[in-house]
Amino acid sequence: MVFYLWGTVKDQVYRRKPHTLEDLRQEITAACAAISVESLTDVAAAIARRCVMCLAANGEHFEHLK
Repeated sequence: MVFYLWGTVKDQVYRRKPHTLEDLRQEITAACAAISVESLTDVAAAIARRCVMCLAANGEHFEHLK
């Protein structure tokens, strides 16, 4: 979820090229507010699925099980 959040926020913020620290803060706040509840729900569900796969694989590689 952290990688998703950072990637999404970073793309939005740097697209606008803030010039001051206050502009940067405002852009980060706006980018976070623009992420939908549905997107966050989907990300959380994906994390839960990956945790289950990791447990089923006993902590071994599991990417091939998708």
